[in-house]
Amino acid sequence: MKKIFLAFSVVMLAVAAGAQNTVTKPKPATTTTKPITTAVKPVVKEVKPPAGDAKPGEWYGSKFDYSEGIQDIGAVIPPYLAADAKFSGQLSAKVIEVCPIDGCWLKLEINDSSRVVVKMKNSKIFFPLAAKGRKVAIDGDIEKRVAPVAELQLIAKHLKKTKEEIAAITEPEKEVSISAKGIGVME
Repeated sequence: MKKIFLAFSVVMLAVAAGAQNTVTKPKPATTTTKPITTAVKPVVKEVKPPAGDAKPGEWYGSKFDYSEGIQDIGAVIPPYLAADAKFSGQLSAKVIEVCPIDGCWLKLEINDSSRVVVKMKNSKIFFPLAAKGRKVAIDGDIEKRVAPVAELQLIAKHLKKTKEEIAAITEPEKEVSISAKGIGVME
């Protein structure tokens, strides 16, 4: 009996020793997913018009020769509006306003009450605030468009108009828009 008990103990000991050397397989991943909730803080980049004096001879966008063939915007816009003509070429005008947020648009002075807004093609060029009051030469294409209420309200907000003034903008406005290829400061 002792021999059987001893043989049984040796076999059990061998089985126990072999069990310690076995490799356990990892549990398969579960198929349920839990949403990852992390707080993402928006990156706030300070946007402002570029620095600069907008001195005569400075260029924004493509340079062009404005020594010949440049027309005053006051002579071009009224006939353009009346005849529904197309215009592509060079104009001169006085800047009366610059986008105060990032310099992305200019407003020009003309002889009548029409609103003329200038934006650069592809919106890659920005104007310094110092361009206000300067006479500029513009090479671009004129188009008539209707400015939507949301855009007009955004411009009013950029110009720091009151909430009441912004709320009063309820109708789209017709405007003349110039898609400029280049702008040179003349004086």
